Amino acid sequence: MSHKSLPIDWNELEFALTWHSDEGGHYLDVTSGQIVAFTGLDDELAEGEIDAGLEEGRLIPIEPCRPRSSTAGCPSSQPRSPMPRCGAC
Repeated sequence: MSHKSLPIDWNELEFALTWHSDEGGHYLDVTSGQIVAFTGLDDELAEGEIDAGLEEGRLIPIEPCRPRSSTAGCPSSQPRSPMPRCGAC
């Protein structure tokens, strides 16, 4: 497996980790490093594109952190992700 560096907008990643909504979500595009959103309103991705990207392994869902008072379930504190802690949780 080869690894390559991706430019990631850390401000957008922090926003994705702290944005809470029951509709939509954010995804990391592993081919470009871009954080893309599906919010149910003004979407960068259509729902079909998300499904295809997830199937291909091109998109990784970004799970938002819980509020600061409850960080036990914060994905950035779990060892399953190679991403550094965002500082938002």
